[in-house]
Amino acid sequence: MFKLSMTILLGALVAGCASAPSSNISITGEVREAISVADVAIYQVPVPPGQYTEIAALSVTSPSSLSMADHATTEQLIHLLKSEAAAIGANGVILTDLNDVSFTTRKVTYDGVQSAAIDETRFQRKIKGYAVAVE
Repeated sequence: MFKLSMTILLGALVAGCASAPSSNISITGEVREAISVADVAIYQVPVPPGQYTEIAALSVTSPSSLSMADHATTEQLIHLLKSEAAAIGANGVILTDLNDVSFTTRKVTYDGVQSAAIDETRFQRKIKGYAVAVE
């Protein structure tokens, strides 16, 4: 019974450690009044038609995972980009980079008698762009 309780507790702790996507913003222009996320458009290079003013450089990264990022992960990251842009008054985001990064981590366990090491390949999706005010 004790092992079962510890297994359930450990599972709950690991599930609680699941992280959310992270974002980074570097202000490069004049911040404007916040707008609705629904009013932010996504543009791919080449740039949007007409004049625009760059407000910030943005990047978002998914939490590391044992599997490649799927469409839902990409949509979640795009929504985070739009949220960050809306908060600084940008009505557009020009996407400049979308890539997957992989890295290997080593998990070492020890049960008091023996140890084991397991290498895991983990994946993250990163998206970069510029928050802009399109005239």
